[in-house]
Amino acid sequence: MSNIEILEKNYLDTTTLISVSSGTDSAKYLFNRKSVNQYQSSGFNTNTSAVTIGVEFLSAKNIDRIAIQNTNLKNFKVYYNSNAANLFSITSAETGTASWTGNSDTALYLKFATVAATSVFIVATGTMSGGDEKKIGGLWIGANKFTFENNPTAKGLKARLDRRKSSHEMSDGGNATYVFGDSYRADIRLSYQSDTMRDNLKDIYDDKLSFVIATFPTGTSWEGDEIYEVNWDGDFDFKQPATEDWDSGGWSGRIRLRETPK
Repeated sequence: MSNIEILEKNYLDTTTLISVSSGTDSAKYLFNRKSVNQYQSSGFNTNTSAVTIGVEFLSAKNIDRIAIQNTNLKNFKVYYNSNAANLFSITSAETGTASWTGNSDTALYLKFATVAATSVFIVATGTMSGGDEKKIGGLWIGANKFTFENNPTAKGLKARLDRRKSSHEMSDGGNATYVFGDSYRADIRLSYQSDTMRDNLKDIYDDKLSFVIATFPTGTSWEGDEIYEVNWDGDFDFKQPATEDWDSGGWSGRIRLRETPK
């Protein structure tokens, strides 16, 4: 399993950046952070009809991560700068380039060397079952800020989805529950962190801005829902030496993360 990664916020954040050859009305679902809601084509449900999803930035973005959630794409490719020959050179998946002819993963976390991209395109021709519309539940385009030097222990990661709901007991004794949504919350305890790791965390803390966490960023069989836009909630306490050996024992502390509103 790969180490936790901290990323820039999704560069795809408005429909004005998106152009699609089909399914315009559902394009907003590519970035609404509710992967159960999918972008899907309309009338392109054969393996010979290609659908193009384009994201064109207002200015070039340095990107090295793309995450695709809740997808049924089997045959597709991902390229940049409006040139189909510019396939991303993937370092985290079973293929060396971003071109698939038999994908079976419903979520992919793609890592590659930094590219100055003015646009990103996905061209899909086939689906896993065949005869389905092309679907994607979430598309994240961003850049890695830093990767954890080591993951927390099992006890050191306390993560959950916090459900917001309202429950009412009805006159017949039954219970009606209205669910408003779930939000990600995590408390991460880390020990023996290097000066570099402590400084990276301090930079995030000092920014006072939201960012993205990918907790299980493996290239294949990725836990596709485990990517969230979050805020740092609370104090910075990586001021504590991890051991009595202050010079070489590293630092210990806790990170409190709370998902931003969707």
